[in-house]
Amino acid sequence: MTAGAVVLGVVAGVLACAANLYMGLRAGITFAASVPAAALGVAILRGTLPANIAQTAASAGESLATGIFFCVPALLLAGIWVDFDYVTTTLLAFAGGMLGVFLMIPLRAGLVNARHIEYVRGKMCADVLRSDVRVIKPVVSGFAVGAVSKMFSALSESGVAAVRWGSIWGLDFAVAPFAAGAVFGPVVGVGVICGALLCAGVFVPFYGALGGVDTATSWAAVRYAGVGAMAAVAVFWLFGVWRDLVASLHSARTYFIHQRRSGVDISPWAIFVVVVAVVTALLIHFCGFFGGGGEAFWVVAMVVGALFFVVAMASRFAGLGRPSAMLGVATFSVNPVTGAVLLVLAAVCVVMAGLLGNGFRMQEVVLLGGCVLTTAAATAADISQDLKTGQIVGAKPFAQQEVQILGVLAAAPVVAFVLSWLHKGYGVGSNALPAPQATMFATITGALLGRKTPLSGSIFLLGVAVGGMLVVLEWLLRRRWRGVKVPAMAVAVGLYLPPALGLMVGLGGVAMWISRKLAGSRGGLLPVMCAAGLIGGEALTGVVCGLLRAHNISFALGYGALPSAIFVVLCFFLFVRFQRD
Repeated sequence: MTAGAVVLGVVAGVLACAANLYMGLRAGITFAASVPAAALGVAILRGTLPANIAQTAASAGESLATGIFFCVPALLLAGIWVDFDYVTTTLLAFAGGMLGVFLMIPLRAGLVNARHIEYVRGKMCADVLRSDVRVIKPVVSGFAVGAVSKMFSALSESGVAAVRWGSIWGLDFAVAPFAAGAVFGPVVGVGVICGALLCAGVFVPFYGALGGVDTATSWAAVRYAGVGAMAAVAVFWLFGVWRDLVASLHSARTYFIHQRRSGVDISPWAIFVVVVAVVTALLIHFCGFFGGGGEAFWVVAMVVGALFFVVAMASRFAGLGRPSAMLGVATFSVNPVTGAVLLVLAAVCVVMAGLLGNGFRMQEVVLLGGCVLTTAAATAADISQDLKTGQIVGAKPFAQQEVQILGVLAAAPVVAFVLSWLHKGYGVGSNALPAPQATMFATITGALLGRKTPLSGSIFLLGVAVGGMLVVLEWLLRRRWRGVKVPAMAVAVGLYLPPALGLMVGLGGVAMWISRKLAGSRGGLLPVMCAAGLIGGEALTGVVCGLLRAHNISFALGYGALPSAIFVVLCFFLFVRFQRD
């Protein structure tokens, strides 16, 4: 482990954390910093193992954002907070990240060594680390196009470039959703389009006719059918991986018995000390935050009760194949882990409503505890991929775990600053930052705790039925035609996302398929690296422009959506170009 590799990884992780906070609030999409960080490591450090250290540190840092933007912005959207509390937000990021890193350690051998668990992104990073410096070219090209494209929209008055027709239909001409769809591929892309068309073209008009409400109001209610569908798919997948979860628990038992003699991973005593220290810090802070021990006790009890299950489940779900889990260079944060964490929070809401009653304080307790759980789950899922990469290239798990801790420590202090800048610059919940996951968490927890929200029980059950039917259809088709796939989770995502955004994601998947046909290629690493650069370029530029807008620096360029549409077309030609290399 060299100082240069650590510094490169930590800096990349902090930047990626800021970028993912923007992308999560903008479109519910995150990008994996470990892939471009691996390319940078190969180009700058010129060694496989140093580059692996850099990408591992970067991944640990950026994973904090994936958990934070689920629940912390939900506190604003629910009307509980008016701004982001720096100390509390930083502690949530630090606690979730450290718990995710340390509780993944006992599970490592059982999950990473299993041959049937794919870990697509981990294998992709290993391919990048073992390639030559050419992999940096598509990353830089994509980053430049994404950055310039964002400048034309982020500094305008609205902060977005979209074409609308009607109250919900349209196309959001953003490079990042298009590039994310390209990564997911045509199967997932078509699934998202089908979900958007089913929601906006069938459910919304039908619900509006029955309820006598306008289209926008109807969509605000009907979109939560997607949440029900996600929950149904997550439960099905949980049943599908329960054997692996049991095996990971057995692996954890073996770790605690034999680790003191092996020295491969961090010591069990270190895990015990860190976990106890983090839980104690949470309890002490929230006793002061709430002005008493009752709510603080429930936050800590919620975290301790569900933590190991959520971490194990996230680590296993991270190993699902790309078409199913949508995990690769880019990730939809509405994945199976989201559905499973939502089920945990729903159960906590029901218990707390029965024991303690309803109100703002109870919802705040649930969202704060949920933030620690989602951050720990996201961190564990990301670092499980990196540990797989390390296994392939011959890195030492102990060294990887050390830099993962450094990545968390470096990124946690910047989270609250970035969230505050984005809120002041764009406004969380606005058209520029619709915050789909935070809206979902705020609405569901509020509804279960007795607050008035757009969520309807009948709509949620409709989504559960749709998700169940998709899962059954996928199972039947797989038995009859093995090559046919029904991306159930992608359809569920399409049901929930705004149609303008979902259609752009779907078009990206179709565009990647067309680019392969035009180039006569079966797909390769370079177009995916280009897509990673596109997402990163738009995201980081969005953060910088948010900072400028927060200080009242904005420019009404007056070009509308035309420049952004041109850049989307340019992205397609970049895919064709790199398909031919």
